[in-house]
Amino acid sequence: MKNTIAHSLFALALFAAASMTALAEDAQSKGIITINGGRTTVAMRSLSNNTSATKHTTGSSGHAVPAPPPAGEIFDNYQQPGFLCANGTGWTVSGPASAPGQAWIASAFTPAKTARLHRIYIAVGFVAGAVNGVTVKLAKDAAGLPGAVMETWNLAALPAFGAGCPTDVAVSVRRPTLSKNVQYWLIAQTNAATVGTWDAWNLNSIGDVGPLASNAGAGWVAAGMQTRGAFAVYK
Repeated sequence: MKNTIAHSLFALALFAAASMTALAEDAQSKGIITINGGRTTVAMRSLSNNTSATKHTTGSSGHAVPAPPPAGEIFDNYQQPGFLCANGTGWTVSGPASAPGQAWIASAFTPAKTARLHRIYIAVGFVAGAVNGVTVKLAKDAAGLPGAVMETWNLAALPAFGAGCPTDVAVSVRRPTLSKNVQYWLIAQTNAATVGTWDAWNLNSIGDVGPLASNAGAGWVAAGMQTRGAFAVYK
């Protein structure tokens, strides 16, 4: 009995290792690698255009990306109305069964005005995995780290990472009020359906920096002041 269980566990371990190897090879075939201990994803074949890129015409739902309302920004490093970001360089967003292992990233932001949230634009692209998607969360601050979650979006059909500046749209249902000069967190992570997924959150292209936090499986840890991923929060 013990030998049967041991053989089964060994077979599962081999299958998991083979799956992760296949995902890594798929990414490498696209010219995509990780650097900085897996924290950063880079598309080597797109670096000739890595300072800015024009927007994609479709968002995570496959529909046309809605234009932001005039003067409606609560926070924006996305260079509206152009949806520009660093093409081919981004923070790794991946699940525990993916080739890079778990890498969740959170970016702090402070609203320039008090307003009710309407939608969020975020530049997350798909790299590899059986399921194309990302989980985006808006959270309160808790002593300098992501705290209570205010709203969650599970986005699917992300644009390919490295093929321009991806544009995904999260439309708020709860419409929470975000207060001026209060810090909040925008989180990009995986969920139970995307444990083997590898995405990347493109960096902004205007040199915007702010507090980041990372979660490699043991909880959120402050990552200091870093270049933030590209995103825009609109009322």
